[in-house]
Amino acid sequence: MLADSLSNVYKKNYFTRSIGGGYRYQKDALSFNMNINYNIATLRNNQTFPFEDEVKKSFYTFLPSFQMRYNISRDKNFRLFFRTSNNSPSVEQLQNVLDNSNPQQLSLGNPNLKQDYRTNLNFRYMSADVPNMTSFFIMFSGTMTNNYIGYKSLFASKDTLIDGYTINRGVQLRRPANLDGYLNVFSFMTYGLPVAFLYSNLNLNTGVSFSKTPSIVNNIKNFANSYRYSLGFTLSSNFSTDIDISLSSMSTYNVINNTIQKSSDNNYFNQNTQLKIYLLFWEGLVLQSNLSHIFNSGLSASYDNNYLLWNLSVGYKILSKGQGEIRLSAIDLLNQNTNVQRNTSDYYVEDTRSNVLGRYFLLSFIYNIRAF
Repeated sequence: MLADSLSNVYKKNYFTRSIGGGYRYQKDALSFNMNINYNIATLRNNQTFPFEDEVKKSFYTFLPSFQMRYNISRDKNFRLFFRTSNNSPSVEQLQNVLDNSNPQQLSLGNPNLKQDYRTNLNFRYMSADVPNMTSFFIMFSGTMTNNYIGYKSLFASKDTLIDGYTINRGVQLRRPANLDGYLNVFSFMTYGLPVAFLYSNLNLNTGVSFSKTPSIVNNIKNFANSYRYSLGFTLSSNFSTDIDISLSSMSTYNVINNTIQKSSDNNYFNQNTQLKIYLLFWEGLVLQSNLSHIFNSGLSASYDNNYLLWNLSVGYKILSKGQGEIRLSAIDLLNQNTNVQRNTSDYYVEDTRSNVLGRYFLLSFIYNIRAF
């Protein structure tokens, strides 16, 4: 039976119009362009069931942008990007209908939401030493958001009436709201060099990111501060076109601290190490192996895992130029695959394990279409 109080028919229309201009400059090693647009956005929400209602809003914003490139030399350059943008709320965030799919964690939309305003600054530097076969790349990106579409959470200490809905004691109600203070900063660096005695190339990489996400918990503003540190490498062979071997590893450590909701603080670590082998034998016989080791730590006791994922295939190239291949593949040969994921929010930490297909075999035919 359809419950009118928990159902609705809702339509969202979002129209944008923009007018602007720009300037472009290029001379010698320097080039840049700057633009500014005046953006008019109209958000129209129409509800026809269980009652008729219409909300119409218009937003007027200036959206400047800037891009610059400077070539220090033939093999060195840096780029600078500055961008602004808007993001409109979704239908789920706007509709004022209670979602009770989880009776202990209810959610309710907010028809008064505004679009956000994002400002992004991005810097990149790249250097390549062709004679010595080395390369260096570093980037930095930062984003600030005004009117960020976050969430307000209310833990009912007694039966409470909100927008015509009764929220029972001990139940949580979560609804979207425009909040200021969102920040996301990310940096990444990689360095590549040859390893002569192994006839290989080595790439080292590291990254650091920080995000500050606002929310409101029982009318008190909370910031979830998330730190992410990563370190990895890739060692790949270059001594033959018929043999390709690569070893890579990426380790990531995550730290999440909340200013108010301390129960949601958590730290966890994950690592993924891979060994890939490609061998082309006589007369078109191909062997491919991809062995991965996945390690998670800091999750719930039953979710910390340490397993191997091995995919193996044997193929044979056919046709005059080897553009066709018949391949037999064994996916998850050791039958150890599992899908574990951590989700965090301003009010909970959740570890999930999903069912996966497991070990299976696949016979396939592959044809490469080449225009030249």
